[in-house]
Amino acid sequence: MSVWRDSGFLRWGMVKKELINADARGKIMADKKLDQAINKGIQSAKDALAEKMVQMAHKDAEAVKQEAVYNVVFTGVFTKDEKMVVAAMAKFFKQGQEATKRLLKEGRVVKSYDNKMAAEKLVKMLSGIGLTCKVTMEVLGGAKDTTLLQKAAFKLDETDVPLVHIPKASEISWKVWLVITVLVAGAAGAGVWMYMKPPVIKGNSFATYEASTQKLIDRAPEEKRAAIKTAVDFLTGAEFEYRKRNTSGGNEQVAANMAYGRISGMNAEEILAAAEVALEVKRNGFRDEIARLRKDVADGEAEIVQLDAGNVELKKLEISNLRFAWNHGDAPEMDLKLTNGSAETVGRLYFQGYLYDAKGNLLVTEPFSFATAFGIRPHDTKYVGLYTKAGDAWSSPEIKAAALSVVFKATLENAENINGKAIGIDLRPNRKKIAATQAQINKLESDLAKIKL
Repeated sequence: MSVWRDSGFLRWGMVKKELINADARGKIMADKKLDQAINKGIQSAKDALAEKMVQMAHKDAEAVKQEAVYNVVFTGVFTKDEKMVVAAMAKFFKQGQEATKRLLKEGRVVKSYDNKMAAEKLVKMLSGIGLTCKVTMEVLGGAKDTTLLQKAAFKLDETDVPLVHIPKASEISWKVWLVITVLVAGAAGAGVWMYMKPPVIKGNSFATYEASTQKLIDRAPEEKRAAIKTAVDFLTGAEFEYRKRNTSGGNEQVAANMAYGRISGMNAEEILAAAEVALEVKRNGFRDEIARLRKDVADGEAEIVQLDAGNVELKKLEISNLRFAWNHGDAPEMDLKLTNGSAETVGRLYFQGYLYDAKGNLLVTEPFSFATAFGIRPHDTKYVGLYTKAGDAWSSPEIKAAALSVVFKATLENAENINGKAIGIDLRPNRKKIAATQAQINKLESDLAKIKL
């Protein structure tokens, strides 16, 4: 019984060993087939690439016109104290120092030109400020070197593809696993960094630049997208429209680079900063003009005060008892009392009338005059009736509806004696000029408030 049992165990052990060996042989065959498939795929890819390169080498190359662009590039070197240079640049461009400092980075293209003389002129000007820049030439376009491509294809075809063996996990040591883990982690980190890295504006045609710009906008936070779009349009603006309208064929790459040269290589934050700097320059232009006009207003008002001091006799003509009433008809009645305290016999009076509503809002202001053939002698008093008619400024339906609550005021702007000689100095032209200037100021201030992203 024990002999039979022993022989049975022996047979089972031999069968088990044979099964294990068969399983191992199957795995080895599977591994060999995988290695063969990988090597065959690599060889096929190499042959296909070599064939494609030969086809490209024999294909007629399209003639592409070469164009040169001269870039003014900041080298990162300051020939004077950096703070002084930044301050000088900020003053020169009329912008903030912090914004200027952010834009002064080594390798940054300051501006691109299609001729070298203009680029060298800018380099010289910036050198005087304390920035060291250089002119680099970028050649765009050019024909393909088919001979070199053909040689590369033949060289690739002659190259033997080394056999690839995929080791089993059990054949890899812990040190190799550690290296693999580090490499995979590094590749994953690099991938995440590349994805998280802010995109920049780049391209070689209007289409590629526009696609790059759209990608940059899409990757930005939603609340910043409109501002970025406005900034791009502002910085490319007229240059973009001009270049795109006047470009065709082989010149498009040069034109696109020149149109987008101001923002090429910038990310969203840099574009916003550059636009803010440019907008601040524009705002400063408005502020300077507003300041000049305000000085004109101040000077004009000072001149009125000086001239009005000479209106001694005119000021002796006193106005009182002003009345505005709408008793009947299509026009109101307007009159006032004038007392002549001057030494002149007054023949004609020039007034400026004002009509206000109950809240003090100005409804109408119009000039009017009154003449008398016999004159108003010194120390005499006369009630002056002012002529109105249907359809004039004083007779609108709105004023008629509010006639009981309006306030009528008038100023005496000038007068003439019985012989037609002016008694005083008419200041209405001066006031009219000041009012027009103030209207300009109001318009500029409104426009200034709109200069923003």
